[in-house]
Amino acid sequence: MNAARRAAAVWMARAGDVWETALDFLFPRHCAACDGMVDAPRGHLCDGCRLALIPVVPPFCVRCGDPVDGTVGGRFVCSLCAGEEPAFDLARSAVRFRGPVRPLVHQFKYRDGLYLAGDLAGLLALCMEIGRASCRERVCYVV
Repeated sequence: MNAARRAAAVWMARAGDVWETALDFLFPRHCAACDGMVDAPRGHLCDGCRLALIPVVPPFCVRCGDPVDGTVGGRFVCSLCAGEEPAFDLARSAVRFRGPVRPLVHQFKYRDGLYLAGDLAGLLALCMEIGRASCRERVCYVV
């Protein structure tokens, strides 16, 4: 990329930040889960709702990622995956589908909440970052 293009890209990014700040001033962000005020410069979840997210941690089904309450010895396959093989190789969730994430996903899926894509992508990136799913040797599909 030549210097002129780099300068234009930097200018556009800064202009976008100024525009977003102006919009946030005129139309303050509200939490997509509880409708409270969002203090963060990015995102659509307030601090309280962000803290209320319940991360999915082991043990969980090695196939579908469904969390298990309690302790499990060795590889665990849930009854659904053991009974009928799913049409996918691997699935993982970053957080439990309860609390503030439920209205967030419903807004995204059923009420044209495309503005929430960044928030949900951030959760997915966190899931991938901490090693709950690996895409090194397989193709990953996000549905």
